[in-house]
Amino acid sequence: MAGKHYSSGGNGANILCLPKDPEWKRYANGLNSLTSRIFGLEMDILNNNQAFGSSSNAKNMPCAVCKTSRRSAVLMVPGRMTCHSGWHKEFSGYLVAQASRTGRTATEYICADENLESVPGGDRDDNEAVLYPVEVGAVLPLKCPPYVKGRELTCAVCSQ
Repeated sequence: MAGKHYSSGGNGANILCLPKDPEWKRYANGLNSLTSRIFGLEMDILNNNQAFGSSSNAKNMPCAVCKTSRRSAVLMVPGRMTCHSGWHKEFSGYLVAQASRTGRTATEYICADENLESVPGGDRDDNEAVLYPVEVGAVLPLKCPPYVKGRELTCAVCSQ
């Protein structure tokens, strides 16, 4: 997976699933000043955060693409580990996104499988594109309860 550097402005706001075998057309080698940039994506699990466990900290994340042969709709459901009636669970885990800090631009919220994997050799803390578990912030109109302030949100990817 890839995205913008965690501390930069501009660039794209969404996380991308990059193929292992890119194809090139015309290009200029070296970094240019007026371009957008993309970086590998790492998961940061800091302090006493319970999502995934501390052994997953600073690991680069691979992509997962859901392909179903008999289902035509795929939906990420935040705040649940099970799917609603009539839907099939592909996987469940934790909701992740860019950190909630001044100066950082938003990424999309994505569901990271609870059995988090990492890219071979992607074990350095490079602070490139970075995702963090999403916690409930107790700002109205999010109802607390049933949501609990400071608790990491789960998610499920469901198909139908």
